Amino acid sequence: MRGAVQATAGEDGWAPLGAAGSAVKRQAPIDPRNQGARNFSKLFEAVGLFDIVRAEENGQSYVADRRNKERTPLPRF
Repeated sequence: MRGAVQATAGEDGWAPLGAAGSAVKRQAPIDPRNQGARNFSKLFEAVGLFDIVRAEENGQSYVADRRNKERTPLPRF
């Protein structure tokens, strides 16, 4: 999952959640429901390795690896 976030993240270190979820599916045949999560958003939350922010302006959710100290505090919407 970290690789998917890194692959889809912008220069600010944040990736659109939908793009990161799609990248996870391309890397491995993962269905979040098989992991006990309703969707990829819930799976990213449950793992506890990522920060997730929802933009009020457009309703888009963004995800970032908590280990990435070079990312901006919030995504650039």
